Amino acid sequence: MNTYGDIPLLDQEQIDMLIDAGGDSARELFNDLERLFVEETGPRLLVIEDALKTGQLIPIAKQVHAIAGASANLGGMRLSAACKAIERKILDEPTVSVGIIAAMTEDLKALFETTIRALHEKILKM
Repeated sequence: MNTYGDIPLLDQEQIDMLIDAGGDSARELFNDLERLFVEETGPRLLVIEDALKTGQLIPIAKQVHAIAGASANLGGMRLSAACKAIERKILDEPTVSVGIIAAMTEDLKALFETTIRALHEKILKM
């Protein structure tokens, strides 16, 4: 179901901008931003899981919208694109099945883990 392979996993320009903004404390800043992203995204993913169980898709759209923005701010472009695709699917197709959204969110969760690993590797190389 994942069709985001043509989008870079990470946006190096965005990451470089964050590194430049951090100056001598870039590694610490980036590490803090990554930690905060993980801490905030975990509960959002739980809200998504709960909404899937009840078949309520609008709360999912709200959560993926927030994850998309936070991910893009950290340079997680593919994750951001996956979130935007889920949000568009829900908002543009009001009769979309919960099963389709569930499959898309499974891809999203895997991509979240991949993105966090890649960001963590970037931090280790600083």
